[in-house]
Amino acid sequence: MLNELRDCLRCLRTQRLTRKVEIIVVDNNPSSSLTPPIVAEFPEVKLINEQRNGASYARNSGIIRSTGDIIITADDDVVMPETWLEKLIAPLKRNDVMAVTGNVLPFELKTKAQHLFEKYGGLGRGYNQFEVDGNWFENQSFKSVPTWALGGTANAAFRATIFSNPKIGQFGFGIRPRHGILLRGDDIINAKLIQTVGGNLQQIQVNQVVLIGKDAGLGAPFLHGP
Repeated sequence: MLNELRDCLRCLRTQRLTRKVEIIVVDNNPSSSLTPPIVAEFPEVKLINEQRNGASYARNSGIIRSTGDIIITADDDVVMPETWLEKLIAPLKRNDVMAVTGNVLPFELKTKAQHLFEKYGGLGRGYNQFEVDGNWFENQSFKSVPTWALGGTANAAFRATIFSNPKIGQFGFGIRPRHGILLRGDDIINAKLIQTVGGNLQQIQVNQVVLIGKDAGLGAPFLHGP
């Protein structure tokens, strides 16, 4: 797990960038004392302790403490190509795009468990780029809204302003029904975003940028840039 966080931060450090970035690691298991020595190897990285366990608590803590206009979320058990960040945020040049997600592919497929995870869902969402908006949400009447098709927060970028919108808010917690659909954790922000901004033609664009997932890790890194 320690090596995975280190590998992730190395990938973030070597991104080919045309902008200044802020990197935040949120540790929501600070009592282990495992994360600070790793983060100390990267002086440019800010470490935040979050006592509450769970990815949504970690992401919300990182979002609150970030300072720029675009927030990128990733997990500590992923590695990225050096062109990842610029490709991920490229669709945000359009003012009507409010969020972007990308593909998440397996680092290896050696065990039966790894094969079964990919066979029965996985995190990959194919290679066809598409967009959704409020109309997409409304067209799901009388059936489950497939928020899982929108990608996940292991590879996503958001305009910071959406998290201060009272109709959207921050990442949710647990499993609960909302507006007739069942939402889980990180899916909540996507569903609320679609419903809230769809009438303004502000769209989620699923951008096929590859992250290579490995195993479960320590905390939730946030890469944030203007």
